Amino acid sequence: MLCVKASVRNSKIHGMGLFASENIEKGAIVAIFTEGVKITDEKGYLRMAKKKDKTFEQTSVRLAGDYFLYKDKIESEDFINHSDDPSLLYHCGVCFARRNIKTGEELTADYKHFLSADKSNSIRNAQSGKIINGFSWKDALRKSAKELTSLID
Repeated sequence: MLCVKASVRNSKIHGMGLFASENIEKGAIVAIFTEGVKITDEKGYLRMAKKKDKTFEQTSVRLAGDYFLYKDKIESEDFINHSDDPSLLYHCGVCFARRNIKTGEELTADYKHFLSADKSNSIRNAQSGKIINGFSWKDALRKSAKELTSLID
């Protein structure tokens, strides 16, 4: 569920991307990924990832701990592309603006927070060509909580 005005269009990063249709203030909630989802544990997530289902690949994200969210249909928030210097912070199913974002800017997140740490689930960075592995669930939670705390202070 998007909490800001945004549109899906061609991306210079990869395929289609999500772009801000309004200015977004630092700390604002941009997207919530918990609407209409299914939840699975990491074993189920990895099993489903091996099937190479496009909808699963595009909608699945880590919730917290050993649990992942996914949907049966692709929605606008599922077009957020990866960046090593993202505009969004992902924390437990919610994306927050890491900084002020201008109208027309592509909304990006660090996929290391989305993915499992299992190397069989890595993806290739469309810009640099480098392999992206997910954080362990503890590192994902620790890093995003620390950044979120400083973001909202």
